[in-house]
Amino acid sequence: MNLFAHFQQIVRAEIEALAQSGRLPAGLDINRVAVEPPREAAHGDLATNAAMVLAKAAKKKPRDIAEPLLARLKANPDVVDGAVAGPGFINLKIADAFWRDRLRECLKAGIAYGDSPMGQGAKVNVEYVSANPTGPLTVGHARGAVVGDALANLLLKAGYAVTKEYYINDAGAQVDKLGQSTFLRYKEALGFSPTLPRGFHGMARSLLARNQLTEAMNQAQAALRLSPRDLEVHHTVGAIYERMHKYEEAAAAYGNYVNLLPNKDTSEKASWSRAEIRFLRSFAQRVPFEADPGTDDHQRFMGDQRACGAHLTPGEASQDDARDQRRDGKREIRQQERGPEARPAEQHVRTEVPDPAGDIGRRRPADAGVDPTDVA
Repeated sequence: MNLFAHFQQIVRAEIEALAQSGRLPAGLDINRVAVEPPREAAHGDLATNAAMVLAKAAKKKPRDIAEPLLARLKANPDVVDGAVAGPGFINLKIADAFWRDRLRECLKAGIAYGDSPMGQGAKVNVEYVSANPTGPLTVGHARGAVVGDALANLLLKAGYAVTKEYYINDAGAQVDKLGQSTFLRYKEALGFSPTLPRGFHGMARSLLARNQLTEAMNQAQAALRLSPRDLEVHHTVGAIYERMHKYEEAAAAYGNYVNLLPNKDTSEKASWSRAEIRFLRSFAQRVPFEADPGTDDHQRFMGDQRACGAHLTPGEASQDDARDQRRDGKREIRQQERGPEARPAEQHVRTEVPDPAGDIGRRRPADAGVDPTDVA
């Protein structure tokens, strides 16, 4: 039983009775009459706005409607007390016997207590988790399992015919790559040399998922030597370099990926990748590389690109890169005009910096000097 819906029906029935007795006009719209919990528990168990929403149509004061309505409601054996509050709200207190009957209903119905017919048996398919079989499980998959299962159970409780589905994604390009990679590893174990770039690329993605970055880069470079203009391989190389914290190389690889896109000037993928490139370039200026520039490890990717002809021609440079160059040139000119003491505007970023007095809310420039005593 829905407690509020039950007493809403009782209140509306008493309004109809008052209309039949002539105490209220006939034909009043009672759709807005509601029963809900009172704002304060001390006021009772239920509250209704009946007198307030009917007053205008009945051309009566709310209290003139509330008082006779309350008298009829108090005659109900499930109501032990009530009062008119404020301009015309009605508060009701429910008998203890009513609550005991509800407990008996709960025990009798078991887990079916509270079932709702709202869904009317409509079919609903809830798919959740559906993890990619070629990649690792993540915290997001675990969260999806909890949210998906809870949502499906709620819909089932609300009267829907629910089907829970874990989509087994064992078809498509990624699984094809996984199969090719496995076959190539098998051939390598037998002493054959693999020649399919997709196989190397699939193995690179698999190794990247296991955080075996050096081995993943070796496989990705082998794929590039065989297929230097494969944009997906360039994207994988960027992801590997990013995981290695080599942000300049990652930006260069993502740049090659963008330049190889068929609609690089209008593609949404290109827009997202350009934003990633700008972020990596700005981040790289603040974090030193793990490998010293000029070492074999630092220059490996660029050297392999030149060896296999993967470097793109100047005519293939993206419009976004050209805009970046023009913007940087204008910024340098403005800096020279301001003089050596001026600092670029973007350095005046404000951030929260705690001070010894504990005034956490005070704001100061992020580039301002911080006393060592400020550190908790």
